[in-house]
Amino acid sequence: MIYERHTSFGIERSRRSKRYTMHEPHYHDSYEIFVPHYGTGTLMIGDEVFSVEPDCVAVIKELSPHGNFSKSEHERTVLYFDKAFLSAYLTPKAQSLYLSLFENRLLKPSKEDFEKIQSLCTLLLKEHLSSNNPDKIFPLLSELLLILKASPSVGASPIYEADSVFGAVLSYININYKTITSIPHLAEKFFVSPSYLCRIFKKGTRLTISQYINSLKISEACEMLKTTDKSLLQISLDVGYNSYPHFVSNFTRITNLSPKEYRNRQKKVAP
Repeated sequence: MIYERHTSFGIERSRRSKRYTMHEPHYHDSYEIFVPHYGTGTLMIGDEVFSVEPDCVAVIKELSPHGNFSKSEHERTVLYFDKAFLSAYLTPKAQSLYLSLFENRLLKPSKEDFEKIQSLCTLLLKEHLSSNNPDKIFPLLSELLLILKASPSVGASPIYEADSVFGAVLSYININYKTITSIPHLAEKFFVSPSYLCRIFKKGTRLTISQYINSLKISEACEMLKTTDKSLLQISLDVGYNSYPHFVSNFTRITNLSPKEYRNRQKKVAP
């Protein structure tokens, strides 16, 4: 799983072909909004894989693993922003109010509000590509967030496209990744062979089980480095690493920053 470094504000609109498959899932420090224009997108967010219909909006909180594995052609706008972008305009209390909408995963605005969201995406993209002026971007983004904040959440019906076992394994790993000791031990819990388990997991996520578990550990470590004063050693133990050098090696490989560098960078952008 790839760690992507997004800063400030970004937006793109693109069309995805039938049976589009992202190379592999990713996560980042930014909050992401997925707005469809036509067609149905199939997203993995955390431990769920579900359809994003043309009248819904997917919202993805920071450091949440996600990917696009769609069977149908679709066009969408994806926009993202980080806390540093909001902190130039909002108090910490106001930021929390805006960002609370990301506790959901799928929102369904009214038809009128959805059309407004699509129009705001067009204006944001135009502004981003022309002047990229934050003072002009923020009011548009603020209006979009307020619409989403008032929109009801949708209970997504999970779609597990690989195998019925895959959904259960994915959920189990997302909950227990800190204590999983081996793939054979994991396979025993689901009464399947290790080779079969590895095969369906790779088909469903484009990752090996070990890669996925490591990415979850590093994602959790990123959150702890940002929000706690715990030592690096304690964080490595808390996320499930028995070897501190192994933790540092994996963290640096995935994020291209050492844990210390990552923490120092987060302190610089904190409000």
